[in-house]
Amino acid sequence: MGNTLTYEDIEQKIKELEYKNKILSSKNTLYEKLEQAEKTIKEVEDSNKLKTSFLINMSHEIRTPLNSIIGFSNLLAGPDLTLSQKNEYINYIISNSNTLLHLLDDIINISRIEAGQLTIDKTECYINGLLGEIFTNFSKISKNKKNIELKLNPFLKVQDFSIFSDPVRIKQIFTNLLDNAFKYTKSGYIEFGYTIKDKETIRFFVKDTGVGIPKDKFEIIFEMFKQANYSATKEYDGSGLGLAISKKLVELLDGKIWVESIVDKGSTFYFTLPWKSYEVSEKEIAASNNIEKIYNWKDKKILIAEDIDSNYRFVEATLRHTKVNLLRANDGKQAVRICKLVDDIDLILMDIRMPIMNGYDAIYLIKKINKDIPIIALTAYANQGEKEKSLNAGCIGYIQKPIKPKLLLSILNNYLV
Repeated sequence: MGNTLTYEDIEQKIKELEYKNKILSSKNTLYEKLEQAEKTIKEVEDSNKLKTSFLINMSHEIRTPLNSIIGFSNLLAGPDLTLSQKNEYINYIISNSNTLLHLLDDIINISRIEAGQLTIDKTECYINGLLGEIFTNFSKISKNKKNIELKLNPFLKVQDFSIFSDPVRIKQIFTNLLDNAFKYTKSGYIEFGYTIKDKETIRFFVKDTGVGIPKDKFEIIFEMFKQANYSATKEYDGSGLGLAISKKLVELLDGKIWVESIVDKGSTFYFTLPWKSYEVSEKEIAASNNIEKIYNWKDKKILIAEDIDSNYRFVEATLRHTKVNLLRANDGKQAVRICKLVDDIDLILMDIRMPIMNGYDAIYLIKKINKDIPIIALTAYANQGEKEKSLNAGCIGYIQKPIKPKLLLSILNNYLV
């Protein structure tokens, strides 16, 4: 009976087992924390290496255009330059200045993203006009690269098709994607546009016939400080930040971005954005095949209140073929005075920000003279509440700058016929 365990012996052994289990558990927890710490340290080291490589790369990318800007600026001071040489040097300076500006924008945007300070300002966004503007900008690049055809393929052709989003950020996304497409495409075509997936989603795309991307790089290319083809002797220039910035912008706009690609065949980048149940009418779809229209307003009179000469000349040129009669006011006070003197004005295009008297004050006084005269606000302000503010002031419409010619003509036609 000497081996018989008493209750106290059993209780003691249980305590010893519990103590050993606690030690073992603590040991396992410690190992796990050590492994996590090692993993974190490795991630930090990898991140620092990537940032170091990025900074070295950015130093090169900044110094390259800066070298041309400084070099050709000094050459311009030469006494024996021909006009042709001066123009050539100036073109180099402008081109490299734009490259440098783009790089600095990327750096600023990355800094804002990492600090959580990148802002989104949603407003009414006219998609076709925006894409048309982008097409015009990149057509210049396409002309210089004669082996590449640039195509714009919108789903709808009507100019007043709009979604509620941030036009500045959408343009930034497309610019980054098209920059990449031109960078990695030597011949063939680049196509961009959109399709309407359903009543809540619009899908944009940029397609190219370039070098393509390996499947195992599909995720990496959207990561900060990483490039699919980075090396010390890489063939393609650039910061490699465009896709990372675009991904963050798409996410801030409540969308998704991804790529489909085949090496040596080309790539297609897609991104979706919410489209708040905008109804596409049969009338819009039918009109999508009939963009060009002849307007004849020879018996109509429009007052344009605009203080910037280039802005007024642009509107004047847009309306020239309509044969409409134009009057101009350089500020809000002049607009009010003209309305007192001329009683047969059919419509007013009113800039909001002007010297002496702003557009809102002018609208208030003009409505006292003639409460029925239609006024459309022209403004560079893109704040969400700006349209409502203009309508509350007495405007019948609101057009955001930059002005889309076909959209302007379409809106004016509603009130002049």
